[in-house]
Amino acid sequence: MKGAEKVANIRDAVLTVLVSIEENAILVLDPETYETVAIKKPMSFNAEAGSEIPVLKTPYGIFALAHLEIPQAK
Repeated sequence: MKGAEKVANIRDAVLTVLVSIEENAILVLDPETYETVAIKKPMSFNAEAGSEIPVLKTPYGIFALAHLEIPQAK
């Protein structure tokens, strides 16, 4: 993985609200600004609108994590 850059750690994951689900995207609340943001739907995604899901916010955007329990708060 030459040239790869680490942009986040799994311990940086936070819960946010899943607003709605579309065919290839999901709408979530940005965990810092609470604005609605459309992001790519992960493969094997299984959650319902209105539930909380784990996400990582990076300089490259917000990424949803599928089937993952986030570590306990620090």
